[in-house]
Amino acid sequence: LAVPIMVKERVIGAISLDRVSDQPPFSADEVSLCQTIANQAAVAIENARLYEKVTERMREATALYKVSNQLMRTLNLDQVLEKALDILQRSFGYRNCAILLVDEETGELEVKAARGYLRETVGKVRFKIGQEGIVGWVAAYKTALNVPDVSQDSRYVGREETRSEMAVPMMAGDKVIGVLDVQRPEVNAFSDDDLRVLSSVAAQAAIAIERARLY
Repeated sequence: LAVPIMVKERVIGAISLDRVSDQPPFSADEVSLCQTIANQAAVAIENARLYEKVTERMREATALYKVSNQLMRTLNLDQVLEKALDILQRSFGYRNCAILLVDEETGELEVKAARGYLRETVGKVRFKIGQEGIVGWVAAYKTALNVPDVSQDSRYVGREETRSEMAVPMMAGDKVIGVLDVQRPEVNAFSDDDLRVLSSVAAQAAIAIERARLY
C-alpha cells in the first residue's frame, strides 16, 4: 500500500506499507486510515520546514546585524577587510574566502585579504577584469555568480582542489570596487541562500571600505 503525502496538490513524499504473502490484503478502512495519517504528516512536515526556514532567516538577520555593527566600528581599511573575512568564517562557515579590490591603474583585481589560502597570495595574485577567472567576469558584468562545479566552467582560474566557487561584486553606487569570493572543495557546495547572504555581506563591506578610503 502506497499513499502520497501532499501539500497543496504538491507531492512531498509517500507512506509505503508492505505485507507478507500469508497476510490478508489491505482493506478499504486501512487505506483510508493511511490517507488520514499521510494528511496529518503533510501538515506536520510543512510546519517543521517553515519553522526551520524562519529560524535560519533569524540566524542570518542576527549575523548580518553583527556584520554591519562590526564593519562600521573601524575606519582602517586593512581592519575592515580582515573583519569582513572573520565574520564570513565565524558566522557563516566559509572556510576559504577572499576580498579582491580593483586596481584602477592596471584594470585588475588584486587579492587584498584572504582566509584559507597561503598568505603569499595576498598582494600578489591578480586577475584581469573581464579576461581572467570567475572573479574577473563578476567584476566586468557586475553580476553575482554561483558556480557549482568549476571544472565545468571555462572561466575558472585557480587551485585544483576547488570545486565550487561563489563570487559577488562589491559596489559603490554603479561602480565596482572589488569582489567578495568564497570557495569549497565540494561540488554544489553553495545554495541560493548562500548567494543572498554573501551579497548582503558584500554590500555592507563595500560601504565600510569606501568610508575607510575616504577617511
